[in-house]
Amino acid sequence: MHGLPASILLACFPAVLFAGGSAQPHAVPRPAGVDVDSDRDGLSDFQERHKYGTNPESKDSDGDGIPDGDWQERREYTYTIRTVIQVMPTYDKETLNDDFQDCRVLHETEQYIELEVLHYPLNTCAQEIEGRKDWKRSARAMNSYTKAGVTTNFDKSMQRDLIKQLKEADIDVAILTDKEIVEQVSVWALGHAKSIQKTCAWSVDFDTEGQPVIPAALTSKFQNSKGESSWTDAEQFEHELYGKGMFENGTRGTCTTSANYLTTVLRAVGIPTRSIVTIPAVDASDPRNMEMVEQRLTNHVVRAKILEGLRSLKDSFAAHTYNEVWLDGRWRRLNYSHLGQNTLDANYMGLMTRVHTFEDLSQAGLARGWGLGRKEPSDVFRYSNPYTCLTISDLFGVHSQLDNLPVVSRDSFHVAKAYWFDSEDRPSSIGSDWHGVQDPSHGHIMFEIGDCNEQEDAKPFKSFFERADQIFLLRAEGEEELRASALQNWWNYGHHLYVRMDAGEYRRMKKGVSYQLVARNSVEGLNWVVDEITLRRE
Repeated sequence: MHGLPASILLACFPAVLFAGGSAQPHAVPRPAGVDVDSDRDGLSDFQERHKYGTNPESKDSDGDGIPDGDWQERREYTYTIRTVIQVMPTYDKETLNDDFQDCRVLHETEQYIELEVLHYPLNTCAQEIEGRKDWKRSARAMNSYTKAGVTTNFDKSMQRDLIKQLKEADIDVAILTDKEIVEQVSVWALGHAKSIQKTCAWSVDFDTEGQPVIPAALTSKFQNSKGESSWTDAEQFEHELYGKGMFENGTRGTCTTSANYLTTVLRAVGIPTRSIVTIPAVDASDPRNMEMVEQRLTNHVVRAKILEGLRSLKDSFAAHTYNEVWLDGRWRRLNYSHLGQNTLDANYMGLMTRVHTFEDLSQAGLARGWGLGRKEPSDVFRYSNPYTCLTISDLFGVHSQLDNLPVVSRDSFHVAKAYWFDSEDRPSSIGSDWHGVQDPSHGHIMFEIGDCNEQEDAKPFKSFFERADQIFLLRAEGEEELRASALQNWWNYGHHLYVRMDAGEYRRMKKGVSYQLVARNSVEGLNWVVDEITLRRE
């Protein structure tokens, strides 16, 4: 798994397809009155307003004789991206269409399913999420998503304990709207259980009795995924697989089991919850896939966001699992504590493609599916991931009236100040116990970036940082030149940047000598502008 909560939960209580499996899909239950289609064009009023940009009161918005529901016609009032992808089992065909994408199956074999996906990255679905006081009436119709499962195993005792702890944190679920409950409880729950930054979920299968089983071929991987090497298998399950155990132990794994944990907690307070699996639009470890994104996407801003999300995923297993909660009459995405997560996000793989939905890890088949399936490259999946993109393109709809705006970028940033991390100059918001400075053999330095201190500066700074030379030099007359490296750790939108002198360089720094800080700036067109700054080791 990669980086920012990235892993993948595959599975689906209602519909899971495994290689050689026999599980049969069934329709996801939806309460009456949901997704009204006033003009009967096959597109719901909500999606016409927020996804397609068409007129929900007209079956043929542009009057050309082709209804809005036509596969191509629905793209004419907005900007869309089309991909054709092949995905290794498992996947859930019943939930591939949602508020962010349309999908149809082109071909299916035992080795893969081939999907045509239309992405709607400029949707406004998150702008219309209203909280309801009478949410329990709607939740009752979604009872399969509020009951306990094998791994989402809350019980009466946990519910009582949870409600008590929430009240102690001034969260009274009895008087809040469903939206307020989701927003407040998710934040509290994530703070209550700390991530161990590992997951065993991809190494664990479940037998017909719902008992966890570790396939022989994945035993070593399972052992390496334990939060503590001393934990027994049963202790690992309680710390990072079962929702109740995660609640009681205050631990959770990466996104896979974090989503299962949140499902457990939110269901325990009555909110219908499930987990979804998303993958990037392309396999970032495949040079051909990356080249297609760079050459075939014409929307400058969208292309830049997608590439920003993809570049750090090279040579890694990249996918992300998070939640959906039933709010205001439809499924809403909840990414950790972010309600209304969009499909286009530079922090989450660039452009996310939904491939699976599940209710409980015990029915997900993670080990049988991608856990075992991606152990060896195949003629279809030749790189790091159990998916590949065959083609990608985009389209500005003929009626969209969207401008192709240029990318806001920066070719320089200003280093205004530098000091040792343990200096009094370090802001109190950055703790002295930050894990990155635990090794005292290194030289730990903080930079203040003078022209980067607002939220709007964060993305240009990140883009600049990833492309610019990250080496700085320390020079003093008569002394050997020393090096320091800017690492990818910053605070306050990039205003405070961490820079490290490795132990060998730090040892060679003469005490009592003032060294001039100089940017190496070896990348043409990208420059750090450094004030007259000196550092001195006492």
